[in-house]
This record gives sequence, structure tokens and C-alpha cells, in this order.
Amino acid sequence: MFMREFFDAGVAPARGLILARSRAVARWAKVVWLICLLASLLPSAYAQTTTRVFGNGNNQFTMDFVTIGNPNNVADTTGTPNPVGSVAYTYNLGKYEVSREQIDKANTAGGLGITMFDMSSFGGNGVNKPATGVTWHEAAKFVNWLNTSTGGTAAYKFVSGTLQPWAPTDAGYNANNLFRNSQAKYVIASRDEWYKGAYGSPNGTWYNYPTGSDSRPSAVAGGTAANTAVYSQSISQGPADINNAGGLSSYGTMGQGGNVWEWNETAHDGVYNTVGESLEMRGGSWDIGSDYLPASYRNYYVDPAIDGNNSYGFRVAIVSDFNSTINNGEVTITGYTGTGGNVEIPATIGGFPVRVIGYRAFDDNKQITGVVVPEGITHISAEAFQRCNNLASINLPTTLVEIGSYAFLDCKIKNLEIP
Repeated sequence: MFMREFFDAGVAPARGLILARSRAVARWAKVVWLICLLASLLPSAYAQTTTRVFGNGNNQFTMDFVTIGNPNNVADTTGTPNPVGSVAYTYNLGKYEVSREQIDKANTAGGLGITMFDMSSFGGNGVNKPATGVTWHEAAKFVNWLNTSTGGTAAYKFVSGTLQPWAPTDAGYNANNLFRNSQAKYVIASRDEWYKGAYGSPNGTWYNYPTGSDSRPSAVAGGTAANTAVYSQSISQGPADINNAGGLSSYGTMGQGGNVWEWNETAHDGVYNTVGESLEMRGGSWDIGSDYLPASYRNYYVDPAIDGNNSYGFRVAIVSDFNSTINNGEVTITGYTGTGGNVEIPATIGGFPVRVIGYRAFDDNKQITGVVVPEGITHISAEAFQRCNNLASINLPTTLVEIGSYAFLDCKIKNLEIP
């Protein structure tokens, strides 16, 4: 493996940077592996949650997301369709459904013009009630604003207000998903992304209900008790507040069973490739029975442009915390927008393999403490992690062939194992 100089030779030895392939490193690797395994078995109360801020001033609001890990998980073969729920990457799913207040503030800040159903006769229009009456197209415009208002790329393409597939000449075009831009960060969850967050678990077990259980949840009007869901209520009761909508899934999401139906990005045939196709909704709502809650049910003859009644809502997913470019079908990571800690770099973004960590991609990031670089990455460019003063550990892949100059300058790394 050809390694370029990646630290300042005049100062790095004083900092104690040591290249070693030692038994001690191997023992510590086993300890870290055991800790990660035990963490994967903890209940959803310990799920990793991240909070993102949007808007500003009086129009500022936050959204909570939970991490859906276990990438490349085995699909569920007991749900509908069969198989379903395998996702090749780690992502984040909204802990709650999108609220009325979040839509109102985005409307004001971005001039989105999204309309919601008047819920005066169905429990009221409280700010923490789920945003209902929103069509799929309106939900897409909301997530586009989440992207563009934070300096990112729109997920969905609208031309003069009309949804269009991305063209091969558009940056971020993905032939495997014509309507989702591969460079977007915030999206409407696909069938597999939504299903995994609802019925999956960190250890790979699948459940029949989105409360981390194979037993039917108890019907409630609201609350957060384990294995409860908001269903079988009178229509006048209306949905619960988004943060009071029943027990959590194994991954830590709330309200994926009952409360309100939720839009998915996927068409009934599994591929959204034609404008006007009927898209899936899942989860059931507050005023219907338990038959609509389990993994075996989906509602799929729904027009994304015009259907938006009082029981239709949605939640948002984050599919990448990384800025990137795509050249010849391969991804170069150019920046990081996540919250730090131990960062797992994805093996793929938008269905394309990640090959390069670009020049200064993580430069001067004080929040990251560890990095896991997956197999498949071949180059870490010059100054990629320089001045990441709290970066103390990094796991490198066997596919790595080059580390650029000063890649880890002024980091806390003391021991680095070169594959």
C-alpha cells in the first residue's frame, strides 16, 4: 500500500503518533466490538437521538431523529411485501410525525403554500398535532425546503410546480430512484426505510407491530406507555400530539402504528418511476382498528398529487450527513454536516459506492471523536481530518491505498493500525 506523508514529520513524533499492529490493539478491538454488541441489545429507551434545527427567529423549529443502524440487514420475509425492510446504509428516521407547527413555520419562512386539513371537529388544530391533509407532493416540497434552507440539494424535482423525475444530466441523478436526488439529505422515507424503523430492531429481529412486539398493542387515546398505540378511537377524538402517540418502536420511533397514516416514497410495484403513480401509506390511524397496524398491511392506491385527507400525515428521514460528488459512478465525500461523536462513513450514498474522502472533508471539526472508514474506500485525501482536535480513533479498511499529506494533522490519534 502506497502511503503519502499524512502528518507533520517535525511535530508528529512528539505527539506520540505510533503505527502499530499489536496484540494490544487487537484486544481493544475485541472489547470495542463487545461493547457495540451489547449496545445493540439495549431497549429503545437508549436509542441514539439527534436534533436538527431549521428556520430562524420566530420561524425556528427543531426535529428529532433516531438512528436506524444495522446496515445491510436481512429483509423480513413475514411482512408485506415479501421480502421487505433491508437497507444497505445507516440512516435517521423522524422520531415523530411532522407537526402542524413545523409546517406553519416552514410555510412562513419558505413561502411553501402547504395546506392542512382543518381538524376543528377532530381533536383540534394544536401546534403539536400531526400535520394532516398534506398531499405527497406537499410533503415533498417541505423536505425540499429542509434541504435547501440548510444549504443542501432538493430531494425532489418540481418544474413550474409539477413533479418531474430527475434527468441523467442533473447532478445527483440515480437511475435506480428517478425521483430522489442522491445528493439530498432529507427525504420522505422509502418503503424499506419506513418499514425497518417501524418493525425492525438493532439486533435484526423483526416484529409484527411497530411497538417492538409481536403482541397487538393496547388501544389508547394518547400516552407513551410501552406497547400502546393510538387506534380504535372515535373519529371526533382526533390524533394525539406527535410526542404522545403511544409506545416506541424497537429503534425508538413513535406513532408508526396508529395516530395518522404516513406517506412512503415507494410505489405499489416497488419502483417509483412514473409521475402520477399511486404511492404507499402505512401505519393506520386513530379511528380505525388494529388490522391496519401490523407489518402485513399497506395502503397503496393513493394519488400523491391530490389525496390528502384528515388522517394522512408523514415523517422525514435523513439518508446522509455527508456532502458528496459523483463521478463515473463513484462517490467522493466533500463535507460532513452531522452532529459528531463516533462517525461511521457510509459504504454507499444514493446507491453509489463511496471511494474517496475528499480534501479537507472533515477539516477543523471539533465534534467528531472517532471515525469508522468502510471497506471499499481507497483514498483519504490531503488534510481530510486535519485540526479535528478531538478525533482520537479511526478504523481503516483493507481497501485503502493512499493517505494524503497531513490527513490527520493536529488530531488526538495516538495509535493507528495500517491494514
